[in-house]
Amino acid sequence: MTKHHIESYNTFITKILKDIIFEEPVIETSIPGYKVVIRNFRLGDPQVREIDGSINKNITPMECRHRDITYAVPLYVTFVPYENNIPENPVEVLVGEIPLMIKSIKDPLPSDTGRVGKHR
Repeated sequence: MTKHHIESYNTFITKILKDIIFEEPVIETSIPGYKVVIRNFRLGDPQVREIDGSINKNITPMECRHRDITYAVPLYVTFVPYENNIPENPVEVLVGEIPLMIKSIKDPLPSDTGRVGKHR
């Protein structure tokens, strides 16, 4: 992977993704007086849902490659429902997964030479 690919991905994760999510921060509904506002978002740590439904948070890029699955992080968005302009309790929702580029700012594995083999 070249440096400009990683820099481009980092820009996507730190700026562009935020711009996309907050492009329309208020979601109007067909219910009078009810709307949903996007408050925040976060990317979790790499994980994979196993066939039995369990979540494996100890996944590595190497294991993903061997199993032919995507090395990805969950994308959570916090929504705040409003009824008659009164905010209700915020709700964090898993809205999808973002493929994770190795050696990016979101990659939890160290990029030192001692762990490079784990990335391959």
